[in-house]
Amino acid sequence: MKVEREGIEGFLSSNGWKRSENPKKGSHISWKKDGALRPAVVDMNYADIPEEHIRSILKAMGKSRADLRKFLGQ
Repeated sequence: MKVEREGIEGFLSSNGWKRSENPKKGSHISWKKDGALRPAVVDMNYADIPEEHIRSILKAMGKSRADLRKFLGQ
């Protein structure tokens, strides 16, 4: 599955996740949601998010690939 970074960020945002303000500059942005056990982390070095990162983000969100595909209109 190929997903652009903007697509993943849109999916996070539409599900109530908020981009955290990182105190230090870096290539990884944490997204947080109240009640979530861990943050979802998006690596800003990629225009297209690698498969292993997609799996990690979906796991943190408690969402499935089908949920993401539906959001992206695939």
